[in-house]
Amino acid sequence: MGVPSPPGPRVLSWLGVPMAGLVLILFFIYLGFPYDLLAERVSRAVGKSGSLTLYIDELSPHLGLAGPGFKATGVTAGIPDGASLEIDRAVARAAWSLSWLRGTPAVHLDLESQIGSIVGTVTLGDHPRFRGELRQVELSEIPARQDSAGLSLRGRLDADLDVQSVPEDAGGGVAGVIQFVARDGSMSTETMPIEIPYELLNGQVTLGGEHFAHIESFNLEGPMVSAEGRGSIGQASRLDQRPLDLELSYEIQEAEIEDMLRSFGVRLGPDGAGEVKVSGTIGNPER
Repeated sequence: MGVPSPPGPRVLSWLGVPMAGLVLILFFIYLGFPYDLLAERVSRAVGKSGSLTLYIDELSPHLGLAGPGFKATGVTAGIPDGASLEIDRAVARAAWSLSWLRGTPAVHLDLESQIGSIVGTVTLGDHPRFRGELRQVELSEIPARQDSAGLSLRGRLDADLDVQSVPEDAGGGVAGVIQFVARDGSMSTETMPIEIPYELLNGQVTLGGEHFAHIESFNLEGPMVSAEGRGSIGQASRLDQRPLDLELSYEIQEAEIEDMLRSFGVRLGPDGAGEVKVSGTIGNPER
């Protein structure tokens, strides 16, 4: 007389067959989804915001170890003043986040472009939040705004970001913290058009609150100049109109450029060191 099999395995087999069939059905629906139509709808939805335009050349399913998602190629993102960014490849999937338990979706993004990469999680809802990192971003290739006050930067940037949109009744804009490190580059402005090379440029910036940005720390190390700074950038509708309240200390490493810097109004002591307080605006700084 045979020993009857326990009921557990039989129940699992009864449930397993239809569940496997359901998974296969959903999988083939996933593969056959009208992604072209979805890409058009996403582009239109983004365009209605008025702050960004988006074009997606191709949208397709993506399967990864962290779960299924979507892959977009040939993406162009633009802002109203005409600057645009080409994104070679973008992968999006549902993020592993506790925000889903609160009814707030979260999306993990992995973007690759010729100027660098962005990886992080966007938590959606009334006030979207981004937590992630920028890696090996070429500063000179970042699309410039028309009101950028002639600021020119070169170098490779790594940054960690935790930023969130602020409701209009609380002042609007963005709040959060950015920590950054840039290497082997240069910087210049229209008011001082000589290029200052650097080996290391790092710091931390807090966005939002009373100021547009509070510069917690700023350090520059280079063959010509080393500098440290802190202070704040105030609120204004245009970047070049935002007021400055900065303190900067510096030391010139090469005597040959001291006279050149003095011609731009840079105060230097006999040892090539100095301090300055900067006010005015980004477009018209005053010392």
